[in-house]
Parts: sequence; C-alpha cells; structure tokens
Amino acid sequence: MQLRYLAKGLMTDSLVADLRDGQWSQFVQEEQVRGNLHVKAKELLRKLRSTNRLRFRALCGTTQCLLDQEWLSEAVNSHQQEEFQGIITSETTCRGRTHGECIQSVERIHLSPWWQGRQHSKVLMRYSRDYIETLRPILRQANSLMFVDRFIDPNEPRYQTIPHMMAIAVARATPRPYPRMEIHRACYDGTGERRTFPNQADLIQRFRLPQWNQYSFEVYIWDDFHERYLISELCGIHLGAGFDASPVPVLHQTTTWTRLDREVRDQVQRESDPATNMHKLRYQFRIN
Repeated sequence: MQLRYLAKGLMTDSLVADLRDGQWSQFVQEEQVRGNLHVKAKELLRKLRSTNRLRFRALCGTTQCLLDQEWLSEAVNSHQQEEFQGIITSETTCRGRTHGECIQSVERIHLSPWWQGRQHSKVLMRYSRDYIETLRPILRQANSLMFVDRFIDPNEPRYQTIPHMMAIAVARATPRPYPRMEIHRACYDGTGERRTFPNQADLIQRFRLPQWNQYSFEVYIWDDFHERYLISELCGIHLGAGFDASPVPVLHQTTTWTRLDREVRDQVQRESDPATNMHKLRYQFRIN
C-alpha cells in the first residue's frame, strides 16, 4: 500500500542506492520472479532503472545478502562510508533493533522528518565548493547535463566551477556512458552600452582553453535569454545567480536555487532546443 506513495517521492527528487555493486536490484528482481513481491515493486524497479535513478554503491560486507536483515546491515555499512539521506525498510525488519534516525520503516515513512523535509529550494553562498557539493549527486549520475547561463565565459575565473563540475561528471565507472554535456550562453558580453558581440572564432578559442578543452561538450550561442539553469534527465534546477561563483567563501553573498517541477524542466529544455525556434541560435560548435 505504501509503494505508490513512496514511488512518487523517489521519482520526483531521489536517487536510490543499488547496494553491493548492483546486487540489490538483481535480488529484488529475482524475488519478484519467485512471486515474493507485489507487482508494484516490479513497476517501481523498472522505473528507477529507466530514469537512471539507481546508483551503484560498492560492496561493504563479505557475507552474501539473502535476508532483509542482511540487506539492512549492508545499507548501514554503506551509509557509514558515504551518508544516505535515509534508509527505508519494513516495520518487521526494524522491530527490536536500534538504528539511527536515518532509518525508517516504509509503513511510517510519512512520519519521518527527513522524508517530510525534502527541500525544493536552498540558499547557498556564492562559493564554488558549495555549488559543487550541492550538485555532486546529480553530476556523477546524470547522463545529460545542460549548463544554461548567458554569461558563461571561460576567460572569467568566476566560471571555472563549470570544468570542475565536468570533471565529476566524466569520472565514472566504465559501464556508465560518457555524459552528454551542453553549454548555453548568449551571443554578447557585458550589458547595456558596454555590450560587445564576439564572433564565432573568438568564442571557439575561449572554450578551447586548457581547463575546458579536456572535456567533450556542445556549445550553443543564442541571441538572448535571461534565466539560468542546470538541466538533466534527473531534475532541473533554477540557479538565481547562475554558475557565477567565488573561489573563496564570502558570507554576505548568497543565491537561491530551486528545483523545478518536471513539466517546467521539460519546458526549459524545449526552449534550449534549436528545433523549437523559441530563441535564435547564432552559433553552434563542439569542443572535442
């Protein structure tokens, strides 16, 4: 009865740990074939796979996991290596055992503070490390990434956060595909009377700077746009100040990030598609 409720949250804003290098999802699938799980479990597992929301977690214990209690112990050990937001199991598996606050039964998940308190918005310092750590789960999992900010300029130190993000995105195990990465910026530099219009050759030269040139990505140069986003198949995020970040923390400089509803994310993605003609594409080129 709780799977439908659980699935809505997982498919909206979550990644799910596939414990023991993917053995957990294989175990769930085999249990489904044996008739030990509800058909909704099979449907949820299929959706998690098709939407790229299963993330491999390295094997922690040496004992094979065949029982729920063994899988819970594996999850706890994995959590100690890299923290989950939460671990969900059944009431019977929890009963009589002492666990941390991050562990909650599926029957009582609606009462869990960390499940109820999943944020749609967040205030960050305009500090590159904050940006990177906040986006790290998305960067290392997503198969597609769109960096949308009209002022992205490889010549500017304040935008060096982007190649750092690209480094995280491409540092993945060999079975994972190289992510499709796109840069979307406007065709001008500056604002008002100080506005200048670099040509395509100049822009290509900028994006071939050493720190950027080591990655493969597509660059789209548009006539104009204003909003700034990170768009992936996992989620879309509206970035109040874009990717403009300081290499050192400045306490009084903050920005607000907001996770987009799926329909809004899809609309933003359509606006950045040359086929829709919603904006005029001035130049398009590929780096590497």
